[in-house]
Amino acid sequence: MAVYDGCTCPVGTQLGCNDDYCGLQSQLMIPVVAGHQYLVEVGGYGSNTGTGILNVSCDAGGEPPENDNCSDVTPTTIVANVTTTFTGNNEDATGDCATLDPGATEAWEAFTLTEKMDVTIDYCGTSRHSNWCTSFSPTPVRAVS
Repeated sequence: MAVYDGCTCPVGTQLGCNDDYCGLQSQLMIPVVAGHQYLVEVGGYGSNTGTGILNVSCDAGGEPPENDNCSDVTPTTIVANVTTTFTGNNEDATGDCATLDPGATEAWEAFTLTEKMDVTIDYCGTSRHSNWCTSFSPTPVRAVS
């Protein structure tokens, strides 16, 4: 299944696609705009054909987080030997990170360094499976796993 911006053929920009989200069925969640039209593509596995039911539900959603867009994030200065923790969520965020799955939403965090140092970044111990794309300053950094 795939969803496209607008209802024209050829199709507009793909807003999301998914296959086998729940068993062999697909599911997508995409942010939409009131009064705008969207085109949904539904296909079968290989040459399979048949009838089906397409369920569409809407959640009014809320405001996106303040660090929703990469261009709007304010870097935090990281100091040597001090752990810095970023907290937040990606609920009601939009998707603008090309390396994540289509339709994925993320919040952004950025940091800059006062000197050259090794930086460890982890997502361990979190209770949700969210993805964050982190942007780095041009200061030389060697990631440590």
